[in-house]
Amino acid sequence: MRFTLPTMRFIVNLVFALVFALVLAVVLTLGVAEVSMAQQGGPTLDEVVKRIKSERNVRVLSAERVTVEGRPMYRIKVLTGDGRVKSIWVNAGG
Repeated sequence: MRFTLPTMRFIVNLVFALVFALVLAVVLTLGVAEVSMAQQGGPTLDEVVKRIKSERNVRVLSAERVTVEGRPMYRIKVLTGDGRVKSIWVNAGG
């Protein structure tokens, strides 16, 4: 099947528009969730630690609130079941 140049341009523009719309929807959704969390004050460090303990098979080694590029974050250092130390970063939302 052969497409003419105007048809190919239409298809490329359509795909671009769909990808742009999808990216925009994701960005807006994340922005709305972030604003909502900030309005509620965001989760506390204790809440985040409890959630991580309940959702993952890890032992929490340390937890702290830090600022990364002007944004409040929680850094939770955990020991995994296979003995590795990992840092989990969570938006503090405040």
